[in-house]
Amino acid sequence: MEDKLFKNTLALVNRLYGYYMRIKEIHWINTNGTVHDLMDNLGSQLNGKIDEIMEIVLSKFGRECLEYQSILPDIIICNNPEDLIGMMNEDLVKYRKVIPEDEEYVGLKSKINNMIADININTYRSKLS
Repeated sequence: MEDKLFKNTLALVNRLYGYYMRIKEIHWINTNGTVHDLMDNLGSQLNGKIDEIMEIVLSKFGRECLEYQSILPDIIICNNPEDLIGMMNEDLVKYRKVIPEDEEYVGLKSKINNMIADININTYRSKLS
């Protein structure tokens, strides 16, 4: 179970870094000030949250579990901010389901729940633009 969680965490982090790259691209290209600011805010939040997730998981499994070149961002094909946010939300919800219910994983589950809440706020904001 724990090996599966570690592998799923790496897969999630690679997806999130892929989203981060796409968010920055949308941010740089977009001339709509609201979307530009939304993507900037989302990118800043995401980068910090990725680090927090990995620190929690590495504190549980040990840094020796992570090998060089394990972090290879996925290529995310999407240029619509609302769709991108929806895809990210789906990935986070899917990941949350693989987190064990044990007390020792409450912090990780809380981080993911906070990310989902942040994504939902950004989804709402994206619909306003």
